[in-house]
Amino acid sequence: MGALNKMYGSIGLPELANRGVGFIFLDRWGVILRCSALAQSILDEHPAIGIDENTVVAYRTEDTIRLRHLIERSLQTRCERNARSMEAMGLKHPDADSPLAIVVVVIRSEGRLEGVNLGDVHSALLLHDYRRTLPISTDLLSQMYRLTPMEAQVAAAIGNGMDVGEIAKSNNTTNHTVRSQLKAIFHKTGTRRQAELVRLLVNGPYCLGS
Repeated sequence: MGALNKMYGSIGLPELANRGVGFIFLDRWGVILRCSALAQSILDEHPAIGIDENTVVAYRTEDTIRLRHLIERSLQTRCERNARSMEAMGLKHPDADSPLAIVVVVIRSEGRLEGVNLGDVHSALLLHDYRRTLPISTDLLSQMYRLTPMEAQVAAAIGNGMDVGEIAKSNNTTNHTVRSQLKAIFHKTGTRRQAELVRLLVNGPYCLGS
């Protein structure tokens, strides 16, 4: 629970949308009000999740039962100030390499998002498919760290899980060139290895201007 709060608790819903998170908004009965465009795309493409009679279902029956339990609990605790505000699970499918991450969030916000009046929303499902490219802004990276356009492109690729060989092939260059660019990126960003660079990219504002 603490990890979820660190990941989502201090980030507003619009910012999450910019970070590649899809939303499924639910009313007080757990019925779908609206799916964001990204959530709909995940629903169309990922085999572990779907919609049946305007409710979310999983490929595995046991996952559907657990997901409905989490949704029901979120709806029941919406007015309880000290109740858990979010819980998570992974939806599995034999054709998927890893589970689809899904977070059930209690909504206590006002305003509008994705064409929905948040006052009518009691809970939301946040969907994140790791296979999708995170929209990291190379312009923001260049402005903040004075990276060259190619260095910013390499940094964004690292942030999306590509390795040196994959980046070299994509950019039609050599592994040596990419390693040199990565060394310059480390120096300019104050990081020392790829894991630190990824943490900087994921936790920073670099998806907000995309």
